[in-house]
Amino acid sequence: MARGPMMLMDKDFNIPLFQANTQMYKCTEVANTGSDNYGKKYAVFFKEIPQNYSVPEIVRLDITISNESLNSIKVEMYEKRKNDSYIILFNACIPSESIQSLNGIRKMLIDLAKNKC
Repeated sequence: MARGPMMLMDKDFNIPLFQANTQMYKCTEVANTGSDNYGKKYAVFFKEIPQNYSVPEIVRLDITISNESLNSIKVEMYEKRKNDSYIILFNACIPSESIQSLNGIRKMLIDLAKNKC
């Protein structure tokens, strides 16, 4: 990400989980979760903006930027359950250029949620 993941803070995103096509979430936290042999890792947390859908209140997007392949990014989205555990909703590898801009990230979230959930 050109300006880093902190650019997501306090921004609203359409994440249409479970066919809730207009469901919006606000980015509430971006955490650098460290690095390992594979790459840099970030956790991005989103809170539901209440609407008339039954969707997860909090979702987490884990992003891993590979040290070896600059062409793909691993993303995993998790739903936070009532017992504070997380359950995976989807994972995918996407082209790194997909997240080089805020609009690219917005489009990626919509595309992944519609295709995976």
